[in-house]
Amino acid sequence: MGIAIDAATEGLFARHRGAGVDGPHHWDLFWAYLADSVEVFGLYKAGVHLITGLGETEEQLVHTISMAYRMGAMTHLFSFFPEEGSLLQNSPQPPLGKYRRIQLARYLINEGISDSDQIRFSPAGQIIDFGLNIEPYIRTGEAFMTSGCPDRDGQLACNRPFGNERASEPMRNYPYRPGPEDIGKILRQIWDGVG
Repeated sequence: MGIAIDAATEGLFARHRGAGVDGPHHWDLFWAYLADSVEVFGLYKAGVHLITGLGETEEQLVHTISMAYRMGAMTHLFSFFPEEGSLLQNSPQPPLGKYRRIQLARYLINEGISDSDQIRFSPAGQIIDFGLNIEPYIRTGEAFMTSGCPDRDGQLACNRPFGNERASEPMRNYPYRPGPEDIGKILRQIWDGVG
C-alpha cells in the first residue's frame, strides 16, 4: 500500500495537492491514512511516496522520511520532473546532487541504519554530514535504485526507467543495480551544490 503524500511539508502539500490548486486533499488526512495502512498491513508493509523538488529543503524532506519510518512506513522517492502541460511545466528539476543526498538519506533511514537526528544540515537546510561513513553504502548502489514496488521478499519488482528524467539526462533512479562506472558518477555527484 502506497500513500502519495508527495510533499515534505504541510504547506507544500497544500500548495501542490490541496487548497493551492483547489484540490480536496488534506495533509493530516493523508498521514491518518498512512497510520491506518500500517495498522492493517503491518510494520514497514505500507509506504509513502515523496517527491524531491517541490520547494522543500533537504532537511525538511529528511525529517519527513524519518517521521514516516518512525510510524512504521517505508518511503519511496521520486525526483520532480516538469511534465509539459502541467501547472509546474516551467519549474526546474531538483539539482542532481540534492537528489543523490536525499536518496542516500532515505536508504539509510529505511534500512534502520540512520535517522534524521544523526544527519547534520547547513543553515540553508542542505545535508553536510551523514554522521557515518557513507562510502560503503554508496558503493552497494541500492540507495540509487528505483523504490516503491517491492515484491514479497522486499526486493525491487519494477524499474520505471526514465520516469524521473529524459533519456538524454543522467539517470536519477537506476532500474538496475548501478555498476562501477555508475558508482563513480554517483560518488562525484553526491556533494554537488553543497556550499
